[in-house]
Formats: sequence, structure tokens, C-alpha cells
Amino acid sequence: MIITITNTDKVVVIDGIETRLWEGTTSDGCPVHCFMHRISPRTDDKEKLKGFEDELTEKPQANFMDFIEDFYFEIAEKIKR
Repeated sequence: MIITITNTDKVVVIDGIETRLWEGTTSDGCPVHCFMHRISPRTDDKEKLKGFEDELTEKPQANFMDFIEDFYFEIAEKIKR
């Protein structure tokens, strides 16, 4: 299976651990959410490391679905309490 994912600025707590929500699709077009606890580049190239860090921390453009998902995650967090 191949999955293409894009980072978001959303953080979700799962089992007490903060994870960043990534969104994407499988090679067959099935939408997925990935909850990343850690991600690490596999290079010592300083230029590539800087680019990786910049892209990881940049915030994607917001859209209506972001609003809906934010609302969903807020409600889910309140229900857990």
C-alpha cells in the first residue's frame, strides 16, 4: 500500500500522547488520517534538514473542512473529560 499524506496544524491526543494529524489518500484513492507521534528525516544534509523543518512547521491554508474537523476534535476532547 502506498499512502500520500500532507501535514496539518492539528494536534490530537491519543492515549495521553500528542500526535499531529496528517491527511492523505491511498494509491487507490481512499481518504486516510494518520496520527504521527514522531517523524524523522533520514539525511545529514543540512540544506535538506532545514527544508524538512520549514515544511513540517508551515501551516497549510485553511478551508471549510478544516473548520468541520476542528469542531469534531473539540467535541471529541470534551467528551473524553
